[in-house]
Amino acid sequence: MAKKIKYTLVFGMVALLLAMASVFLFTSSHEEVFPRVDDVNYYYGHYHEDIEEDWSEVKLDSSSNSFKMSYKLSRATRTPFVASYIVIDEKTKTLAEIKDHNTLRINLESKVGMRIPIMVTFDYMEGQVKENGKPFPMMTLKYQIEYTEAGNYDIAIDEMQIPDWWFRVHRLHRNEVDRSKITNVRGIIVGSCTILKEKNWDTIEVNKIEFYTDNSNLYRKVFGCVMGLTLLVLVLVLKKNIAWKQ
Repeated sequence: MAKKIKYTLVFGMVALLLAMASVFLFTSSHEEVFPRVDDVNYYYGHYHEDIEEDWSEVKLDSSSNSFKMSYKLSRATRTPFVASYIVIDEKTKTLAEIKDHNTLRINLESKVGMRIPIMVTFDYMEGQVKENGKPFPMMTLKYQIEYTEAGNYDIAIDEMQIPDWWFRVHRLHRNEVDRSKITNVRGIIVGSCTILKEKNWDTIEVNKIEFYTDNSNLYRKVFGCVMGLTLLVLVLVLKKNIAWKQ
């Protein structure tokens, strides 16, 4: 009996290791998109609120292997903001194929800001049109980082939302958009802190951007299934042994 139980437990552990290795080999992905990607020229830029004067100030520095946005928000509007972007050149089709990944990792450092909007722009599936027959626009997904310290911040793509302004600008309703149809990653946008006081300078530095597949949920499911199967086999072995003794 002891040997059977031992063999059952060994079988369970081996099955668990093989299952988790299979998950890793067949579903794992990792793709760095900034700053080191061969044969890709990046374009950097910024924008601010649409007012006639005294708009927010912004300065960009992309001279090294990082991307810095220094800015000071305006007092001339109730909703001041700036944003800077990293986009690919016209020869490059995509920064990453979003269907191959489920998580964005961004390494950043903020001098003052604590609530930092991060946006990703995507192509919509080729050939799709709006109800008026015009081509479907690029889609934007947004997530607000609650900054605590310099380092990596992981953002699940499923947790990113389409901002309200995107629907207004493109005159679309939520039921007209199918998120499963987004494809190529076109650019990354970093916004100004949403709670920063006006006229204070802040600097946000992005050191690295990458996409990867987070398999933690799948690992937990596989672990639960294999352990359940092992316990079932163990119970059957015990029952069979008791029946044999009787």
